[in-house]
Amino acid sequence: AALLRYERFKRNSGFNNIVEAIDARFNRSHTLHPKHGDLVARPVVGAVLGYAFGVCINGNLALMSEQGVMKSAPEVDDIYWTVE
Repeated sequence: AALLRYERFKRNSGFNNIVEAIDARFNRSHTLHPKHGDLVARPVVGAVLGYAFGVCINGNLALMSEQGVMKSAPEVDDIYWTVE
């Protein structure tokens, strides 16, 4: 069901993926040191959206995964957006 809704979202919104949609709304931060409160996306092979999403909390990340909230240090492939 989630995959069908995601495909419908992409078709109706004109975006190719969820990252393009977030880029349209927030400013991307190109850094290896995200700020507290930054939105983060981490590429995940096999995930419906293709990413795990979360926030930066005091230099560490809290990412939502199929297993629940995952704590992690920033990684090179992570994508960050500043939310102001």
